[in-house]
Amino acid sequence: EGGEKEKEKERERAEARRRRNQRATQGNMGNIQHMIPAKDQFHRKKRGEQKSEAEDIEGEKEEIEGTEEEDTKGEKKEGEDMEAEMKGDEEVLEKEKKHHHHRKEKGKKKERKKKEEKKKKKKEEEGKGKKSFKKEKEDEKEEREEKDEEEERKEEEKEKEESKEEGSEEKEDKKNGGKEDTLNPAPCAPDSPSEKRKTPSPPPTSSSDFPVKKSWERAFLSYLLKSDPVLRSFFTKFLDGC
Repeated sequence: EGGEKEKEKERERAEARRRRNQRATQGNMGNIQHMIPAKDQFHRKKRGEQKSEAEDIEGEKEEIEGTEEEDTKGEKKEGEDMEAEMKGDEEVLEKEKKHHHHRKEKGKKKERKKKEEKKKKKKEEEGKGKKSFKKEKEDEKEEREEKDEEEERKEEEKEKEESKEEGSEEKEDKKNGGKEDTLNPAPCAPDSPSEKRKTPSPPPTSSSDFPVKKSWERAFLSYLLKSDPVLRSFFTKFLDGC
């Protein structure tokens, strides 16, 4: 834009020079007009115009070439500056990229370290939990075994008392005459007294959790015999045999 203005001014100056020269030439020609033939005057004037035009064209050409050269130099310098700026930007970007990559790797290492510590802590807690759970199970097992032994002991004492009561009742019945029920004769009993009293107990599902207990039928029958004297008398006769 600045170059165009300069060109325009130079054109105006050249045009002003040409006009001044033309006026001077015309004045001189007027003074010696009587001495120069009209034909020569015309040709001289024509040559002067052509010369001034050629000078103007040459001046414009030089000016254009100069401005073009300046523009080329300016564009070249601008391109070099831009290239240097881009190169600087690339270097800055590369540095930032490396810095960012370094920070990213550092962050990843920290994250991995945190995860490893968390896993380690979790394993330690799980190990402690397993130990305490195992100990708790062992304590429960010991407690169950003690409880089962206590129940067995009570059951054995109860059986001894029942057998004593049954023996005393049999003696009383024999003293009273040992009359048999003729209307409802009892079936024959087994040969040995141990077989008479033995009742099969259900098999345990586990030796530790479900120890062998006495039959619940026996306990229920004992309860019935104690609560009902008629039934007790009948059952005593039944056990005595045919």
